[in-house]
Amino acid sequence: MSKKSELVRNTLIIGAGRILPQAVAFLLIPLYTAFLSPQDFGVVDLVVGLSALVVPLVTLQLEFSVFRYLIDSRLDVMKTGRVISSGLAILILLTGSLAILYLLIGQIVEIPYFYIIILSILATVFANFFSQVSRGLGKNLVYAQGSIITACVTILANILLIVILKLGADGMLLAIAVGSITGSVFFYFKLGLKRYVKKAYMQIDMSKELLKYSLPLVPGGISWWAIGTADRFLIALILGVSSNGIYAVAYKFPLILNSFFAIFNMSWTESAALHINSKDKNKFFSDVFNLTIKLFGSLAILIVAFVPLVFGILVNSEFQEAYLYIPIMILGAFMSSMLSLYTSIYFAKKMTKDILSTVIIAAVFSITLNALLMPKIGLYAAAISTTIAFGGMMVYRHFRLKKYVDITYSKRSIALLIILFVFSSLLYYLNNSMGNYLNVVVVLGVILMFNRSTLGSVKSRLRTKVQRL
Repeated sequence: MSKKSELVRNTLIIGAGRILPQAVAFLLIPLYTAFLSPQDFGVVDLVVGLSALVVPLVTLQLEFSVFRYLIDSRLDVMKTGRVISSGLAILILLTGSLAILYLLIGQIVEIPYFYIIILSILATVFANFFSQVSRGLGKNLVYAQGSIITACVTILANILLIVILKLGADGMLLAIAVGSITGSVFFYFKLGLKRYVKKAYMQIDMSKELLKYSLPLVPGGISWWAIGTADRFLIALILGVSSNGIYAVAYKFPLILNSFFAIFNMSWTESAALHINSKDKNKFFSDVFNLTIKLFGSLAILIVAFVPLVFGILVNSEFQEAYLYIPIMILGAFMSSMLSLYTSIYFAKKMTKDILSTVIIAAVFSITLNALLMPKIGLYAAAISTTIAFGGMMVYRHFRLKKYVDITYSKRSIALLIILFVFSSLLYYLNNSMGNYLNVVVVLGVILMFNRSTLGSVKSRLRTKVQRL
């Protein structure tokens, strides 16, 4: 199987496990905005954001280390067992220490949502670990199944706890924990991890090797949090929790782009690690990067064009202000996606230490810009600072990595996407009925022509797969 076919195959498998749950979750926005106030929604978003900070500190980003080392040991059962057992032993030790420390702090300081927060964090930690084990073993179909089960259980739990039992923010947080626990149990038994988790496989040398890879990622993970999530806490502090609820609803729309890209990036990270030393790596990587710009740049513009048609249907009037920030946030999501492509090269080369410096600089820049601009321009500051931080890091890494992989872009494609994004955004902010429909027609027509060769190739591959089945 060729490199590109392998990448497409893995993307389709992972995509099957992510698209449906993400689509259903997006369609639950009316439920959230109808049954939760901006303040409740803002509180939930802050707790989720806090978890995003705590998780890399607790896990020491061990799941990424396990994933990378499993790629190299798939054909060796004993080595695979050493990686999984050693990684899981460290994780249990770390999470156990966190739970004890948290319970002790809880005796001194009153913490809202006390038990739900720790349950949600621990459940998320193990769900992330087992899902990365699944990918590291090359079991992408199992990963897809686990993702569907986790998402569907979370969605059903949301409906039960928020709509029927009226638990509000507590219900939404508890639903996250229930979904993650269910996913962890599924992964453990479906992957047959019992044969890999043995005391004899636990080795100090392997543990040290895994930590050597993952530890440099911890400050980077915190800095990523500072760029993408710390602004939520600044919003709550400067503008109020209700404003954070509005910003959280606006973020649901760029999350569509992030979700689709996450599907692709999971298979891309694996392909980058497998082919980083290939003779034709420059051409292969350039082709993938140009394809990504075309497809996800097009998707970003399509989302901008379609939002005016569905926003009023999906979002309660209390959250109407969220409409103003969506195009800027979508641009930031696109920059973040392109940046992730470069990050995969660092992982493939096992250069995790080199990731740190740029992320820290970007994080400090983002927080500083937020603090300076937020009192003056409100929520626009959060959207703008995040976009600039991701864009700046992407440009820097492009030139920094040239000595390892020389990536060449199509200037024509980039120019066309910039023009189309500006056109779509102008009609978006004019926001009149005729302009909104014109926006969709023009953008959809141009994008279909722009991607006709790629869409034709995908259609042909899907037809071949169906015929084989």
